[in-house]
Amino acid sequence: VKLEKSQTVVAMAVSASDKLFLKANTLYQEKKYEEALAVYLEAIAQSDAQWGYYLNLGLTYKKLDRKDEAKAAFAKAAALNPDSYSANKEYGESLAKEQDFEAAKPYYQKAADLSPTDPDAFYNLGICVSKVDGHEAALAAYQKCIALKPDYAEAHYELGTIYIGQNKKAEAVASLEKFLSLAPEHEKAGLAKQLIEFLKK
Repeated sequence: VKLEKSQTVVAMAVSASDKLFLKANTLYQEKKYEEALAVYLEAIAQSDAQWGYYLNLGLTYKKLDRKDEAKAAFAKAAALNPDSYSANKEYGESLAKEQDFEAAKPYYQKAADLSPTDPDAFYNLGICVSKVDGHEAALAAYQKCIALKPDYAEAHYELGTIYIGQNKKAEAVASLEKFLSLAPEHEKAGLAKQLIEFLKK
C-alpha cells in the first residue's frame, strides 16, 4: 500500500472552488481584504450553494465597510444554513445597525437558541428585544447573559436600568454598583453614578 503525502491527498480531495475558498481565507487572515474579496467571489462563481463562502464573503465586506454587500452576503449564508450561529448573528447585527430591530430580532433569537452558552448572544438579543418589545421584555436575556458570564459589565448596567423602571431600588443599585466595579472607565459610568446617587436619596 502506497501512502501519499497528506498535502497531496488533501489537494486531490478538495474541489477547485474549495481551493479558492482556502486561498481567500489565507488572504483574509493576512488582512489582504481586497484580494480575499476577489477570490471569494471567484469561489462563489464556481459553487454558489456553499453557505460558508457567503459568510466569509460577508465578513470581508464588513472589514471593507461595505455594509450593504455584507448584509446581502450574510442573508444568503443564513438562508443556505438556517442553523448557523455565525450567519444568524452576523445577519441580525447587520439589520440592527440599520435600526431594523424588528427584522433583526428573529435572527438574534435563533443565534441565542443555537449557542445557549454564549453570553454575547443573549446580550445582543436583549438589546434587540428592548428596542422591539420594550426594555422590561429584555430582562430574561440580560439575566441569562449574566448567569453565563457574571462579569459582563454592560448587561449589569442594562439590568440596573430595568430595575429602576420596575421601582426595584435595591436591585437597581446593586446592578449599577456591580457595573461600576467591573467597568469604572466605561462611557456610561458617569450616568450610572448619578443614577445610584438618585436611588439612594
